[in-house]
Amino acid sequence: MRDFRLVKIKNSKKVYLIKAERYLSGEKTYADKDIIKFAIYELQYDDIDDRFFFNKINEFGSTRKYCDVNVAFKQELGI
Repeated sequence: MRDFRLVKIKNSKKVYLIKAERYLSGEKTYADKDIIKFAIYELQYDDIDDRFFFNKINEFGSTRKYCDVNVAFKQELGI
């Protein structure tokens, strides 16, 4: 299970893409709670290639276990 959020910080030009993902191992089902892995990417500009790209700047696991990544976004990150 996976979902994304595109976030712009107030009073800043920075834009972030946040990915939340819950992996299923062989023994688990969609109904089982597990840690959500968050990856944060910052939108950056490459002057040499004249293009925008997302650069991964952080990665971390949730503090609790969840079934739904949308609930994890709300409870862990407030978005």
